[in-house]
Amino acid sequence: MKYNKKATNVQGSLLLIRHNSDGSIYRIKSNMLGGLALSPVAFTIGWASFSGKCTYIGPDAVDNTGGQQFMVRVTDGNNPGTGPDTFWFAIVGKQFSLDSLWGGGDNDKQQDTGEARQLSGGNIVVPHSPGK
Repeated sequence: MKYNKKATNVQGSLLLIRHNSDGSIYRIKSNMLGGLALSPVAFTIGWASFSGKCTYIGPDAVDNTGGQQFMVRVTDGNNPGTGPDTFWFAIVGKQFSLDSLWGGGDNDKQQDTGEARQLSGGNIVVPHSPGK
């Protein structure tokens, strides 16, 4: 995610896909972005949050469910291996099992308390200056 050159519009997209062992699939694809916040450059851990609307496809959705509001929060724990990167998201007002989407764990608690999931692979990059 980033702002355009005039810093007036958010650019980017979000696509989450989860294939469960039972054959069920969850798919969340952004189709509108509404807000982006970034950590100040001097923070030791970079963070960003953004929101928008998405189309949701899942075992509990009869058809594509469009126009769903979502929120995302990420943290960048510095260079890979230095600190954990985390990811959190929620679909506002959508009642579905985050446990099924994430593949285990107490995800209702995650949604209620704002706990993020630590990445076990990959790297989130948010501009910041580690160690300042």
